[in-house]
Amino acid sequence: MPTTEIILVRHGETAWNVEERLQGQMDSPLTPLGLAQTQAVANRLQHETFTTLYSSDLVRTQQMARAIAALTNHAIVLDQRLREKHFGIVQGMLGDEVQAAYPEISRDYRAGSPDYVVPGGESTHHLLARSLAFVNQIADRQPGEKIVAVTHGGLISALVRHILGVPLEQPRRFEVDNASVHMIFADSTGWRVALLGDVQHLRHLPTLDYANR
Repeated sequence: MPTTEIILVRHGETAWNVEERLQGQMDSPLTPLGLAQTQAVANRLQHETFTTLYSSDLVRTQQMARAIAALTNHAIVLDQRLREKHFGIVQGMLGDEVQAAYPEISRDYRAGSPDYVVPGGESTHHLLARSLAFVNQIADRQPGEKIVAVTHGGLISALVRHILGVPLEQPRRFEVDNASVHMIFADSTGWRVALLGDVQHLRHLPTLDYANR
């Protein structure tokens, strides 16, 4: 079986990342730092040889994808399966606002069950299922290729934990900083992690981990 590689890239910092709002599938603008991070990722990936550039269809990821495409001449293929987890009726809210308006939701969400669904949202298991559907389709349809997928912190976290055999309900013990680069690959043994949380291209910029925001 030929090895298929996927470079997973998280979007740059947004205004709601800084405010620590539950961003989910809503969008807020990139900060000046987020724009600089986005360009730093594009500068790095212009030296990678890859066949296809995929992106979540949310605005913050499309901005990253457009910066990469401008330097690599790739078309952008949008895929909704690469979206962040949907936080339902609490999207756009601060943690304190959720606690005040929906104390039961705040309690159940903080309990960390991967099966918990905020009303109108989705569970972490559902997020994982659609991310696996995406990567497995890539392995089937583009065997032996290297692709880039611009996506979100929550999705990267769930997918990497699954590949590493770490239960979704356990605390994450790796970084998923804004504009970080990760790599997974599929061979005859299944999916494996080759690179995790790389931010060397951001060494001249501050970066923070706002996963699931």
